[in-house]
Amino acid sequence: MQDWERLQTQPEGQFFERKSCYERGSGSPKRREAREVARDVAETLAAMANADGGTLALGIEDDGTPTGVDYPPDRLEVIVQAPKTHITPPVKASHRWATVGEIPVLVFEVDWSPEVHQLRDGRYVLRVADSNMPFSAADIAAMKEGKRRRVTELQFVHEASLSDINSELIDMLREKARVDLPDTDLGYMRELGEGVPRMFAVMEREGLHPPDLRMEADAIFTVILYNTPIFPPETLKWLRQFEPLGISPTQRRLLAYAHTQGGRFTSRDLQKLAGIGVYEASQQIKDLIRKGIVRLSQKRGRVYTVLAEPESTTAEKPPEYALLEPILAQKGYVTNKDIREALGISAVQARRVAVRLQFDGWLHAEGDKRGRRYLPKRELSTH
Repeated sequence: MQDWERLQTQPEGQFFERKSCYERGSGSPKRREAREVARDVAETLAAMANADGGTLALGIEDDGTPTGVDYPPDRLEVIVQAPKTHITPPVKASHRWATVGEIPVLVFEVDWSPEVHQLRDGRYVLRVADSNMPFSAADIAAMKEGKRRRVTELQFVHEASLSDINSELIDMLREKARVDLPDTDLGYMRELGEGVPRMFAVMEREGLHPPDLRMEADAIFTVILYNTPIFPPETLKWLRQFEPLGISPTQRRLLAYAHTQGGRFTSRDLQKLAGIGVYEASQQIKDLIRKGIVRLSQKRGRVYTVLAEPESTTAEKPPEYALLEPILAQKGYVTNKDIREALGISAVQARRVAVRLQFDGWLHAEGDKRGRRYLPKRELSTH
């Protein structure tokens, strides 16, 4: 897959994010101020550096449409310098220009950093799935300490696959260490560094308190999971009606809050609740409107109302799922190999797609290791 295709089609997640330079309201698209874009760039790069690194493509809409980065040189410099001017200590991010559909976009890349990075407004954020989540400096430091002790093993290599494994070196290790290393299914090892963000995502989805991360005796990394729900049982039951629509953890938290406030909320409520900026809050709310879950209480108002029942609508079908539908219709399931061949991606990327489609309610898995397959959770389209 070529670079421009990846920037347009790769799902947003732990290691990849798209950002637009335009505000899209009811009228014509309006170019956002450079300083506002710089804040968004800094937030995402700080979150990725505090987690496992990643790539930020600036100038591409969430649906993959390239809209470009068009600023005067002095304003463009504000954006490019954001990793240094908006983050303490500065992150070591690289940037390059890429062309998508003859439109120039700016691509930032940042590696995992052993330091804890703070935004200029005082916040600490960590990349969790496709969101930049507020975390305490102590929790981020504890996670980094665990990684620092095994930095070589935990280095994440983008686009790595089983073909990169040197079997001869593994055999040499067996002989030198005189240990019996089984010929395990290496293809099913979890992506390095993915476990902690996934724990937080699952606990939040289930309405439970986030994991408690501790470093004990400067040597033992401990994770404590609580089974105490954050929300009352009636709220959790009410939230289940939205699960088929593929709401994000941030949207789930917002809806739970609105449920306690008579079904009403504002953009400011969401910003405070999730620790996000006005632009990201706007995107989350617009997505809820598209899904028929909320609407403005009055035209040009600021208060949103959660509908008693979601309006007759269906969640937008992910493009990856649409490509898999013919195989699902024929076989009743897909495998990692099917996903790789249908989408033209690696085994690691295929598993990432499968996990996201499971979380969004399109697939469910059965079986283990090489016998694992993914079945549809929704009725297939008929033509």
